[in-house]
Amino acid sequence: MRRKSIIVSAIAILVVFGLCESAWSEWSEPMPVSEVNTAFDDYYPFLSFDGRVLYFCRRDTDTFYYTRIYQATRPEPYGPFTSVEEISSLNNWGDHVAAPWVSKDNLRMYCFRTKTNYRPLTFTERASTSDPWLPGVDISELSALGYVSDPALTEDELTIFFVGYNIPGGSGINNIWTANRPDRNSAFGNIRELTEINSTASDDSPFISSDGLTLYFSSNRNGSYQIFKATRGSLSEPFGNLEHLSFFDTPGGHSCSPCPSYDGRAFYFCRALDGQPWDIYVSYPTERRAIDIKPGSCPNPLNVKSLGVLPVAILGSQDFDVISIDIASIRLAGVAPIRSSYEDVATPVSDANECECSTEGPDGFPDLTLKFETQEIVEAIGEVEHGDELVLEFTGVLSDETPIEGSDCVIIRGRHKPLNRADFNGDGTVDMADFAAFAENWLQSSIVEY
Repeated sequence: MRRKSIIVSAIAILVVFGLCESAWSEWSEPMPVSEVNTAFDDYYPFLSFDGRVLYFCRRDTDTFYYTRIYQATRPEPYGPFTSVEEISSLNNWGDHVAAPWVSKDNLRMYCFRTKTNYRPLTFTERASTSDPWLPGVDISELSALGYVSDPALTEDELTIFFVGYNIPGGSGINNIWTANRPDRNSAFGNIRELTEINSTASDDSPFISSDGLTLYFSSNRNGSYQIFKATRGSLSEPFGNLEHLSFFDTPGGHSCSPCPSYDGRAFYFCRALDGQPWDIYVSYPTERRAIDIKPGSCPNPLNVKSLGVLPVAILGSQDFDVISIDIASIRLAGVAPIRSSYEDVATPVSDANECECSTEGPDGFPDLTLKFETQEIVEAIGEVEHGDELVLEFTGVLSDETPIEGSDCVIIRGRHKPLNRADFNGDGTVDMADFAAFAENWLQSSIVEY
């Protein structure tokens, strides 16, 4: 018996790495945040702790050059952003204002400005979320270093990470630095460069997890800008375990400004091809969910000659309500279902092996049952032999945009070889004889009788 995997997926299966405090390990193909991006530079994303506001920057438009801070809002911590507006009270006409980091209660913002002969970090505070942001004041003890930017803080706002440009004693052009303080009303002290992660190139755009133990940043140490991650065991330890998150690389371009959501359910960052404007992208963690092809059958036969339908169930459980699935997004081996309903038909298998099956029936939790055209599935899987064991992958998304995936196995009954239109004479191979047969047929059809 042969065994092969058939994975025709609209959502890529991604590299494995930790994210903040999240247990997610697989990520969807990054997609542009189209409701935010324009033909101009859109970059420096920061998602609020509650997931409802995306702060970002825009620059070099038809009407202004200097960077300005914007915000995009949505009613829930998922789904598209429904409103985009400039935070005009923050922005000056004569300098850049960029790289916002906002506190958990959305009342305090840290960013940077460009001023004559230096680039200070700035802090501003408002009394309520309905009040406007004000230009704020410089963080003098850090700004005294010179050209500083890109602030990122721990949730308690006691530890800050930032970028220093050509600071005396620094490792390279742009380097990441850190400082801390005993409380929010005190000045930052213990300023030091993160020599354990910095390179002699440019290292910037830091993002720190809420507990201060996981640091994401951008670097062009390998040529183009890429995203990296470093971790540590406690706040008193140096960072280590440096990892290049290669999945987020932009072929022929750059990736920067990493911003994982604090609940671990999204990863925002920026991409740009060489010579093109920056855009904001997002990737989501993928949940693995149980499916059962031909519920009640074990093993699961697939007759390649069948003209009927293939039944499939996505299985609900105590912690998974199948009603949350966006049915229109579901694909099995790249094929969309033709019908769906809700019915308790099967119990998930306890064995993690994707080809384990069970004849157990309902378990008390509703399942999403689906019907697929068998011949569409057969065409999708391609050439198969009788007795082959195939792994079929399903993909989809939940109503909150969380990608889901799962797999189950089928045993092929019959033999299928897709029609190759280039095999003009039907002998099973494509060669010069097919070209000759095609040419003869074409010439015959081109003869015009008078």
